[in-house]
Amino acid sequence: ADRRSDASQAQLALAGYATVRFNFRGVGSSEGASYLPRGPQRECEDVRDVARWLAATRKHHGLPPLESIWVAGVSYGSAIGSAAAGMFDEFAGYVAVSYPASYLWYCTNMQGDAYLEKARTTKPKLFLWGEVDIFAGKKVMEDVVKSMPAPTASYSVPLLDARLGHYFRSTSDLEFLTAKTLAFFREHAPTDPLPDASPPPPPVAGAAKTKPKGKVKR
Repeated sequence: ADRRSDASQAQLALAGYATVRFNFRGVGSSEGASYLPRGPQRECEDVRDVARWLAATRKHHGLPPLESIWVAGVSYGSAIGSAAAGMFDEFAGYVAVSYPASYLWYCTNMQGDAYLEKARTTKPKLFLWGEVDIFAGKKVMEDVVKSMPAPTASYSVPLLDARLGHYFRSTSDLEFLTAKTLAFFREHAPTDPLPDASPPPPPVAGAAKTKPKGKVKR
């Protein structure tokens, strides 16, 4: 999970999508320790388990089952989320933001090629990235996207944050991220937006009730 994804998550919720966000083991409020030194297999299974928890929670509360479940991840989360989407039937596709293509070997404990292959699924997928990124060079990202089977969508921006060039931080970049993500989901997983919860307009000041015409028989 990443706080920079708050805006996109909120917009997806307003558009009628149920969303859940989590941190990997040993990150933020999550307990335990990362499995990175032993390989990312368990992290992928954790992503699947979140999907199963979501389905079970809705069933417990008497809510209808979701039509489909998708993964959206940022940086390391995109490397794990994309692999999990390719590995498990629970997922219909994925969104990979700032996919760390140049450091995939590090993110997967020297198993970069294997996890990139897991991400090469025929499920719908979206890549959003910056063309100047210390963790994902333009050439290597173009090669990753070209290696993906259809359907695959990819969009980039010239520059991201000035420090690392890796995260969508500015208002314009976040708007770009949100718009492309929402359009992707509307294409592949359309849903009805939430009903308008605005209160009814107040009565017009000075308005009077109309009296019925004619006489009333007693």
